[in-house]
Amino acid sequence: MAQIAYIGVGNMGRAMILRLLKAGHAVTAYNRTPEKAKVVVDAGAKLAKTPMEAVAGADVVISARTEKQLDEVEGVAIEEPYVQDEDGDN
Repeated sequence: MAQIAYIGVGNMGRAMILRLLKAGHAVTAYNRTPEKAKVVVDAGAKLAKTPMEAVAGADVVISARTEKQLDEVEGVAIEEPYVQDEDGDN
């Protein structure tokens, strides 16, 4: 299974991470407020202290963040095979 980095553990992120874990994927999550990630950590996700730590070694990076919050993770180095936003644009 894939090693997945998930940035943003809000309502949508939490649900997606729980499904990914249930499917057998290894998930490393990052959230600005670590306490809000407790549910996914209890379910088996690893909690990263920084976005860079979350994406290190990941096969896939998923970000569920508001436009305003994206400034915090912008600049994280991702090799460019393919990046797609929620509208399907790359």
